[in-house]
Amino acid sequence: LQTGLTANNINKKQILLLQTIQIFMMGIGCLFLGSIPAAIINGFSCVRNMLAYHDKLNRNSKMVLIALCTSCSLTFNNIGIWGIFPIISSILFVIFIDTKDVSKFKQLEIVSTSLWLAHDIHILAYSAVVFDILTIVTNAVAFTQLKQNKLIKA
Repeated sequence: LQTGLTANNINKKQILLLQTIQIFMMGIGCLFLGSIPAAIINGFSCVRNMLAYHDKLNRNSKMVLIALCTSCSLTFNNIGIWGIFPIISSILFVIFIDTKDVSKFKQLEIVSTSLWLAHDIHILAYSAVVFDILTIVTNAVAFTQLKQNKLIKA
């Protein structure tokens, strides 16, 4: 659901709420599939989205989130390099989440979700892989349509 709404450029706050629900469910799945760092990152991502939703995600809160998320995830990383991909994705997302440029936000979604895709394939999270692919494709299509309509700069 969030994937399709993101591509249609719905209100950013609505996207954040729907994404938070999706992230929470994916975090539970990561726990069941044994990816502790991804579950930790998903928990911090829910906090990040709620801070962003309430316009409380400022430079200081971003730095704290990045530090806590990275240190906790690295400490409990039980899947090697595959546990690093969600960390990189989370750092990128936290840094650029408040961008006003629709083009950059679409690109952020594509890059960060691609990192999650590699992780989800490794842990055999098939439902997450489907969501990842849908998110990447819909954001790529939306980005291309916006670019063709010259609504954004490429």
